[in-house]
Amino acid sequence: MPRTVRAITKRVHYRDQGGATQAEHAAHWKGFTWATGKMIVSYVGHWGEIQVWGLTHDEARRVILHACAIASIPTSGAGAGEWIETEAKNPRYGKEVTVRVTELWGMPVVTKRNGPSGPAEIGT
Repeated sequence: MPRTVRAITKRVHYRDQGGATQAEHAAHWKGFTWATGKMIVSYVGHWGEIQVWGLTHDEARRVILHACAIASIPTSGAGAGEWIETEAKNPRYGKEVTVRVTELWGMPVVTKRNGPSGPAEIGT
């Protein structure tokens, strides 16, 4: 009997400090992929925290830097945050897969929320 493969969902949450539109965020993430794994990288600052699980620490940093670029989050100089790197110790965590932004009807599924409790915007 064929094995059923379920989709693995990974979400990257960050606060947009620059006011990019939902369409700009969707275009920025379209076609972006990364390899997940047991290396955990967090980037913490006055805007909050972004955390990504990557195959390597560098891979997780690459994803965070990609998010920071569209969200106008400083990664160097004044206002830069703190990088924290750890590794999952439990073998049940940190599945190694390549992830990408889901597409629906040819459009990347990237949402933007205005404020902490505003409704999510999706579309172009």
